[in-house]
Amino acid sequence: MPRYRVMDHTADLGVYFYGATPEEVLINAGAVLFELMLSGKPRSGDIQKTVILEGLDLEDLLVRWLSELLYFFSVRKEVMTGAEIKSLSSTRLEARIKLAPFDPATQALKMEIKAPTYHQLELKPREAGWRARVIFDL
Repeated sequence: MPRYRVMDHTADLGVYFYGATPEEVLINAGAVLFELMLSGKPRSGDIQKTVILEGLDLEDLLVRWLSELLYFFSVRKEVMTGAEIKSLSSTRLEARIKLAPFDPATQALKMEIKAPTYHQLELKPREAGWRARVIFDL
């Protein structure tokens, strides 16, 4: 099963994320977010953070998760290098993430992603696993 697929979208960036579970979809979405934005390899992640989010439903948690990861990059200049979902319910997410400082000597910005949007947002089970659809504002 692929981790993601970019979909045609007129002005912004649409991405399908896949996983066997909703937890795996969230981890793949976070990792792919940085793959789409950056070229080059980050240093190994030596900064660890616990992220606790509350939302209205799984789809809202997905947007909040991606927004949190963008915050770490945009404000703190940190790149996610790993993640583990500690617990997930329909309204609460707790994750442990590894971050590394953004290193312009080894990485470059390929695409600036401003934010995930709620437009056409989806996170649902499929015949084989789960799939999310996210449209990112560029």
